[in-house]
Amino acid sequence: VLLSFLWAILSHRSFRFEHLMGGFFAVVALPYAFSAFLRMWAAGFHRGFLLLPFLFSFMSDTCAFFAGHAFGRHKLAPRVSPKKTVEGAVGGVIGGVIGMVIMMFVGAWVLQDAFMRPQEVLIFGVVGSIISQIGDLSFSVIKREFGVKDYGNLLPGHGGILDRFDSVTFAAPAVWLVLRCLQVL
Repeated sequence: VLLSFLWAILSHRSFRFEHLMGGFFAVVALPYAFSAFLRMWAAGFHRGFLLLPFLFSFMSDTCAFFAGHAFGRHKLAPRVSPKKTVEGAVGGVIGGVIGMVIMMFVGAWVLQDAFMRPQEVLIFGVVGSIISQIGDLSFSVIKREFGVKDYGNLLPGHGGILDRFDSVTFAAPAVWLVLRCLQVL
């Protein structure tokens, strides 16, 4: 951060504040978000919780896509992401809960370890899906701000690798926070 501000001072107007914040986001915020996985593991939470950010992010994204295509009529955030709909967002929340229910049964059946209670399934499914969708829209804001269509072309038609994990960047710290709150209760 210090070097970035030094460069901004010395380059006078050729280095914009948005570039500084973009660099800060890439160097600090993204690693911090993904470090939530390490914090969960180090705190001794069940390893099944490490899958949750991926599970409800991907289930929410997939179900939002199909629900939006099938029922979507009302735009959710047209200036940020014109194809996303309110109906898709609701479908995403339902998908997040379904993903969590599946995870609970897989944990109980395959692992012989029901590491989640039903109320946790509901909390993680709803809150996780909403936060995942906010993460997805937040990265859409960044793309719009910088005039970028996709974060890369490694996955054609999918917006790049970061586009697959944008919701996970918000979901992982949220899982950590919910686990910490549940631990206190």
